Amino acid sequence: MIHKLFILLIFLMLTFSSYAQQTDPYKEIISLYDSFEFEELITKADTFLQHKTNYRDEIIINVYLMKAIAYYSIDQDEKTRTSFFEILKIDDNYQPDPQQISPKIVQLFNKAKQEFFIIRDSVKPEQNNYTPTRIEYITKHDTILIQKEHYLGMSPKLKSILLPGLGHLDEDNVGGWFYIGASAILAGAITYYTIETNRLEEKYLNERDKVEIAKKYSKYNDAYHIRNGLIIGYIGVWSYAQLDFFVFRSYSNKENKGTSEQFLNNQMNLNVRFRF
Repeated sequence: MIHKLFILLIFLMLTFSSYAQQTDPYKEIISLYDSFEFEELITKADTFLQHKTNYRDEIIINVYLMKAIAYYSIDQDEKTRTSFFEILKIDDNYQPDPQQISPKIVQLFNKAKQEFFIIRDSVKPEQNNYTPTRIEYITKHDTILIQKEHYLGMSPKLKSILLPGLGHLDEDNVGGWFYIGASAILAGAITYYTIETNRLEEKYLNERDKVEIAKKYSKYNDAYHIRNGLIIGYIGVWSYAQLDFFVFRSYSNKENKGTSEQFLNNQMNLNVRFRF
């Protein structure tokens, strides 16, 4: 029974981990970009950007860049320019890598960058439509991060050790909800069966009737093994969560970093050539 329970938990973890990866909105946008499904990409990107304060600036910039290229590919140059402006509101020093991005896109971006600075610098501070927006965004983003760190006062690594999945959420990994849920369910079940085991043990030890002794011992023994199985299951969830956070996540980050450096290079030139 313990063996089956442990296998079931491992299966659920692997299934949910795969599901979480498939439903990652950022990866979904990249997939749409790779498939040249630009109109759907724009829709998904708009939804994603409604929650942009939950993501790092690097990810938001990549989404705006993909969105700009999608608009360019369907001949909506003004919206392309607007997407470039949004990038510059986040980081006015941002510059696309000419080794990874098509020269045509770099040229359009540099032109938009010049316009952005002209508009921003020519408007009085109290009337500026660009600089206050950028300052407001950065302040809001930083405030959220400061409040989150101040509230818990712990690093993601320590959170992961204390409660499986909490560190994942700090790293924007929705898989953390599975570990938190599984841990909570197992912890509740362990508490219940610990109390039940003690209760049944006391009844078994106080029984004097030989027939009832056998029955009550059987119930006590079952509860005892279930409790131990749940403890083993919790240890398994905790251990897998730490492996996922400290080992698998590090490997995945390296892999994703390589992907993020290559996906624009692999597809961008094909996209913009439609206009040559």
